[in-house]
Amino acid sequence: MRARGKEVEAEKVSIQFGPEVRRELARLEEALRGKEGFDSDAYGLLETLNSGKPMDLRNAFTNIAMVVNAASEYEIKNGDHKVGMALTNFIGHLMGQSRDAKPFSVFVASRAMGR
Repeated sequence: MRARGKEVEAEKVSIQFGPEVRRELARLEEALRGKEGFDSDAYGLLETLNSGKPMDLRNAFTNIAMVVNAASEYEIKNGDHKVGMALTNFIGHLMGQSRDAKPFSVFVASRAMGR
């Protein structure tokens, strides 16, 4: 069964993370800060995700995937359980697994809805 509604391009939809997710992003950022061998580009993406600013949906998904991949590879390679725990907590909060969670808000540009 097909969902009702209009299809909107990902670049015309913005996402902003809620305070719980940003708190967990900050903990992940802290766990990875200054870690030798962690991908500096992925760290920059993590900082962007944690900026509190809305970003388009495509960039948000891509950035999350790249950060999660880099952090999990770092944890496996280095046995850094602090990074692993911070990553697990971030993912859990992003999925809304905390009580009364509001992990993110989605904004659709008005010009996108007029199509």
